[in-house]
Amino acid sequence: MRLLIVLCVFMIGSICRAQQPGNGVTDVDGNFYETVIIYGQEWMAQNLRVTKFNDGTSIIQISDSAEWADKGATPAWCYPNNNSFWDSISGKLYSINESALVSKKICPIGWEIPSYEEITNDWPFFPFDRDTAGKDFKEAGDMDNGTGYWYFPNSGTNTLQFNLRPSGYRHPVTGFKALTDTGEFKTQYGIFRVLRSNFIDGLFVPYDGDIIELISSPNGTGFPIRCVKSTTVGVGTLERERTLIFPNPVGERLSTSCSNCNYAIYFVSGQLVIAGTTTPEGYISWSGIKSGNYILSINEGLISIQKN
Repeated sequence: MRLLIVLCVFMIGSICRAQQPGNGVTDVDGNFYETVIIYGQEWMAQNLRVTKFNDGTSIIQISDSAEWADKGATPAWCYPNNNSFWDSISGKLYSINESALVSKKICPIGWEIPSYEEITNDWPFFPFDRDTAGKDFKEAGDMDNGTGYWYFPNSGTNTLQFNLRPSGYRHPVTGFKALTDTGEFKTQYGIFRVLRSNFIDGLFVPYDGDIIELISSPNGTGFPIRCVKSTTVGVGTLERERTLIFPNPVGERLSTSCSNCNYAIYFVSGQLVIAGTTTPEGYISWSGIKSGNYILSINEGLISIQKN
């Protein structure tokens, strides 16, 4: 599992930018996906479209509503709204329980589905506000003006080049939701699946808002999948021990889990602010530094931190 708190694994002298193009990745079906590196993590910039696990095992397509509701734990996929038109736009919807996702990886080898616990626990380390950052993930444009796939009004700026498009989801009983719903209960969500023990969850952004929020649904729900690259390299390779910092945001003293470790704190632009060694208790004092977002270099990783 990647280490979300360690936002950048880097070579000496390099500083991560907010986002930059990745190298892309190809799934077992031969579909190519553009990727983007956001604060050191490489994400797919498109939703998954694969029809097999990465060991070659097929995932069945189920279009019929009754079959979808009765399939139990059987892994399955469908097109959003059962319409192949949406496949190249929003990817497929997948109903795959956690144990199957863990035992048979659906993402390309070396990639994985993000964990809800990691994202929500570590989100404060991202230098943006979860209540307003949806616009940075959403693709710009709207259907009313013929410039995109979102309903109007869409505030998306796609600053992070995440290219989040509307996809909706498939409830096991009540069917397709939040893609082309109109009328009194007009809704439209861009969603991607996250792993959480004993739950079927996704993170979503609505067409008419900027919040990034959790949606929980029963077993059998179909969600889009967006994969993130793992930091683990090769089979059996040990991961670097993660460095914890707390609290975050911080005040005049920063506590870390790294005793007597060399560190450096940079502006987000890459300019050095201070450098030194943590105390035997793991403390860093940075009194006199103004409030804002910074990058902490420690234990061969970069961590985004915020000072109150």
